[in-house]
Amino acid sequence: MRLKNILILITCVALIGLTLSNPSQEKFQKRLVDDFGQFHGGVSLSIDQIMSLGHGNRNSFFIFSTYQYEMGNIGVKYWGIAGQTIFIKSFRKDEQQKEQTESLDSV
Repeated sequence: MRLKNILILITCVALIGLTLSNPSQEKFQKRLVDDFGQFHGGVSLSIDQIMSLGHGNRNSFFIFSTYQYEMGNIGVKYWGIAGQTIFIKSFRKDEQQKEQTESLDSV
């Protein structure tokens, strides 16, 4: 019984910690600016400049969140958990649409 209570307490503390450390939209945007600069040879843009070129969307799922930024036909996706932002993938919209069309054609 005592072990069960300790495990419940540890689980609750971990969930609260993950919830409180869920990255904010600003943290995702800072990571986006850093990644953009590294990918484009050290180009330094502000968050406002990057956001004026495209648009981003953060979705929070209580203990983690996702962030997707699109600029024209290209985009990037990040996940955030425990205060960290993790690059997941970059994509092109036309390639995604082509893949969806091909998968529908094969059915």
